[in-house]
Amino acid sequence: SATFSLSPGSNNISVNDTIPLQLKIASLDQGVTSIKVYLDFDPLLLSVSSIDTSGSVFATTWWENMFDNTTGKIKLQASTFAPGFTGTGDIATITIKALKTGTTSITYANSSLALMPDDTDIWNSSGSAVAAFTISSIPPPTPTISYATPYGTPSTGGGGGGSGEDKYYRSKL
Repeated sequence: SATFSLSPGSNNISVNDTIPLQLKIASLDQGVTSIKVYLDFDPLLLSVSSIDTSGSVFATTWWENMFDNTTGKIKLQASTFAPGFTGTGDIATITIKALKTGTTSITYANSSLALMPDDTDIWNSSGSAVAAFTISSIPPPTPTISYATPYGTPSTGGGGGGSGEDKYYRSKL
């Protein structure tokens, strides 16, 4: 069987944070020639900034590579030559931005699949790892306390030869 995974799987982030998620495939004993990975997300809490497939193990043909921040959909379809990909490897890097506070996940649509050269679907949906998010508000800036620095230190003129009058260092305007 073949599984997909999103990494990191558990994410504690703040509003306006942007993080990359690695979408990976694992098929240790059977070659995969085609994938269809459809992901769903809450567009009120998350948005996709970009999808990078440049390091994908499915670099031969990309049939679909898109996202829709209105409907909360990511659609990826790709293929490679037989005997297919065997092992663990990257499919894409998906950059996500947190929009508002809440808890949500990126999940796989039931129409996702991983095909062998004979078009047998070996995708194991229950073994595929989703990405979960807890989004907190932006922490307020830490206040900075500044103390005024005096222009000088008063002198009473003692200590051998002072004039006896107060002296201050002042800046000239």
